[in-house]
Amino acid sequence: MFGFFKKKKKSPRPRRMFTSYDLDFFRSVVKKLPAKYSFLLEQITPKLWTAEEPDSEDNDLHFLVFNNDIRDPFENENIPSVYRLRNIRVRNKVDGAIYLLELMFYNGVINRYKMRAPIEDLDMATIDCSRVQADTFRNNDREELNKILQGIDQELLASLNIADTYEIEIEEGNFYVIKYLEDGNFLAITKRGEVYLLVHDPYVVKKLFDTKEEFFDAIKSNSFDAQKALDEVIS
Repeated sequence: MFGFFKKKKKSPRPRRMFTSYDLDFFRSVVKKLPAKYSFLLEQITPKLWTAEEPDSEDNDLHFLVFNNDIRDPFENENIPSVYRLRNIRVRNKVDGAIYLLELMFYNGVINRYKMRAPIEDLDMATIDCSRVQADTFRNNDREELNKILQGIDQELLASLNIADTYEIEIEEGNFYVIKYLEDGNFLAITKRGEVYLLVHDPYVVKKLFDTKEEFFDAIKSNSFDAQKALDEVIS
């Protein structure tokens, strides 16, 4: 499992709202990329990108927090589901050094980036994409989740975010995301089939169902409301 799309979150880290300079910087990066990546420009909007969250172990890695209600239209099946662009070069205005930027994608959507310096310290006029390199990776997390959910009716799975899954490692265990909720919160499942609610702020890991069968029976009977479960925790 490649670390750049494996979210490790041992404790909550403070989020940072995107500034207009941040958005302009990433738009400038996309404009310097080969023309086939021009579709990324429409993603870089405060309507979709609400904030960023630093990784708990790698200070250079930053996760994008999305408005998931409008994320789906931005997905692009024309590039591999797990993808990375690296060797994007930019000068730091503070120390004059050249820093490297990496962009990571999931289903054609930028979902994280790697950069050692704060974005506000970077000179967007010096962005250099002439040596950009692309990497494709196998999505082992989706394969593992498919094994966990084997035997579940496809019609029930259609209401979840199975294709967008990734593994989350926290002190309470390992979880696979099955449903994106608001503000970076999730429904997730373990290899044993237990279903949990994972909440960022306040930090909560709450078991909702002991088995996947109980969970899907509740969906089938309309007796489970994920938003209500979330509201009970954050209210």
